[in-house]
Amino acid sequence: MLKSPTEREFDVSRIISGSSLHIASLVLILGWTYTATLLPGIGYMGDTVKFQYLGEILGIPHPTGYPLYLVLNNLFVNVFPFGTLAYKANLLSSVFAIAACVVFFRLLLYLGLGRMGALALSLSLGLSYVLWTQAIVAEVYTLHLLLMTSVIYALVRWHSGEERMFYVATGLYALSFGNHLTSITLLPAFVYITLATNPKVFIQPRKVFWVSGVVILGALQYSYLFWRLDNEFFYAELFTGRSFDNLRDFLTGGNFKESMFAYTGAQLWSERLPLALTILTRSFPLIGLAALGVATGLVEGTKERAKRGHVVAFVLIYFVSHTYYAMNYNIPDIAVYFIPSIMALAVLAGLGLSELLQGADTPRMALLLVVPLGLLFMNYRVVDLSHITAPQGEAAAIIDTVQEDAIISVSGYNRMQYMFYHTLGLKKQRDNLFVTNYGRNGAFLKSYLRGEAPPEIGEPPLLLAQEGKNPPSGLRVFCWACAKVQALQEHGFDVRMTGVAGLYRLELAE
Repeated sequence: MLKSPTEREFDVSRIISGSSLHIASLVLILGWTYTATLLPGIGYMGDTVKFQYLGEILGIPHPTGYPLYLVLNNLFVNVFPFGTLAYKANLLSSVFAIAACVVFFRLLLYLGLGRMGALALSLSLGLSYVLWTQAIVAEVYTLHLLLMTSVIYALVRWHSGEERMFYVATGLYALSFGNHLTSITLLPAFVYITLATNPKVFIQPRKVFWVSGVVILGALQYSYLFWRLDNEFFYAELFTGRSFDNLRDFLTGGNFKESMFAYTGAQLWSERLPLALTILTRSFPLIGLAALGVATGLVEGTKERAKRGHVVAFVLIYFVSHTYYAMNYNIPDIAVYFIPSIMALAVLAGLGLSELLQGADTPRMALLLVVPLGLLFMNYRVVDLSHITAPQGEAAAIIDTVQEDAIISVSGYNRMQYMFYHTLGLKKQRDNLFVTNYGRNGAFLKSYLRGEAPPEIGEPPLLLAQEGKNPPSGLRVFCWACAKVQALQEHGFDVRMTGVAGLYRLELAE
């Protein structure tokens, strides 16, 4: 139960002094698990490879650009001394996930749950299936979880009387928009807890000035897009000009907009809700405790009980708004969008558990660790990516074979990103080495080989790995996994084998 500011300050000092061992255990267990299952290099999927090298070159990925993540990625891969570029970018996701679980642990302590219960739920969050899959590859979702958890923690502390936490919460919230614009789903809950805490905040000059300032600074993160259009190792996906219309289209989802809010009410009920429940229960099986947390939050009573109810409503509003958005988004890898919903469920479960235990922290509470232990055994083999090493070797072998003065036409988005990792991320620039997409540009290669005008094959999102320029005439043309030999011959190419499987030298049949 939330207490007065004086009592809370005493409790926090006691909590901090007594929870170091539990936090160390949380960090060590998650750290070992994540590093043991970490993707060791490039591979797995194209977007992951892209985030493994775009931080290094500070490029522009698909909408909405993720400038905060890319800058932090750049700092980490250039400061951390061990491992390849891909390994370090993957490891950064683990760091963000562990930090998010530590903040989550402190939040549960603040809400009155005992240390052992908070440890069990924090491990359960960290070992949940969907979060674990994102904690071992280069992606933006663990940073998003860290920021959302931190904002919620700061707002809860502000609600209990710690005035300075208002500035922390609003600052972090504005910053979070530079990583992932789904931060907007927290806004309804943010407004609710603000009204429940201090509705006069909207007219207090100091706070209004602060919020206005951090909103502007948060928005300025996207000046990154204009800055990086001129980067040396050029990669800009779908963002091609400095116009306001182009920026607005990019920040509202670009080519993904048609996938947003794509379902009718009937489809949401019959198709998407069962999918959401499957993802949530698979990742966090303690939904019953979350329901208890909601139920106890609705019980009327003392002023402190009302404060607890405000926290429950705040977290529940966030859960509903974010889950509704995720259910409406029609993409294949939608499970990752439910990570904030899983965290919100875990907070509600913590509230329910604290009500059951009334803050008890006895050795018997160690029985709660059976939940994360079960998740560890259930998910380990399914999640583990430590054995994936092939894509890095294939792409490197092709570049070593081709060397320079060549166009490499590649089939498929994933393979394109494997090549860009080497040519852009590792800066293995060779004189006049270009990479392009066969599916989009195969017909133009024949024109190029005939000596006609250079084909326009530097079109986003498949830019050439040579500072965005088009190739000069007379270069050799290779094809990696573009089609079977017979299919290439039928398209008018003379196909010659190379020393690398799937790599062919193309010339005109005539």
